[in-house]
Amino acid sequence: MELHQKKISIDKHNHGLLKLKLAQKPYGCGGCKELEYNLEACYQCLKCSFHLHKECVPSPYPFYLGLISCDLTFQSDPRGNIIACDACGKHVRGSFYQGLSHGRSRYLHPCCAKLPFKRTDNGGMVLDLKEKTSSICLICGN
Repeated sequence: MELHQKKISIDKHNHGLLKLKLAQKPYGCGGCKELEYNLEACYQCLKCSFHLHKECVPSPYPFYLGLISCDLTFQSDPRGNIIACDACGKHVRGSFYQGLSHGRSRYLHPCCAKLPFKRTDNGGMVLDLKEKTSSICLICGN
């Protein structure tokens, strides 16, 4: 069970508190700058249309990702660097996690860094998150 504060305040947004509530429509996250279509709980400003994924709340503490044996630290901006997320391959445009694993820099969107290692889809198929695979996906063919 995940525990999240009901209200937060972050430096990136100057209207004060952001409230945790269900998104009513797709939104652009003010942290990672990714579009979100899942209407799950996120932090929202009550005065404007600012939204923030729960995973994109800035953290001063690193966290360890065992899948890639890496301590990851939160970064608020790629500062003009062109980098891609090591999990999904998409361009990193906003906040991200950065670390060093096996001598290689790692970059992850906050939502990608917080993916569960094991997930069951609606059809009951269990999916295991792995760094590498030797086979193709039986659903999408990639």
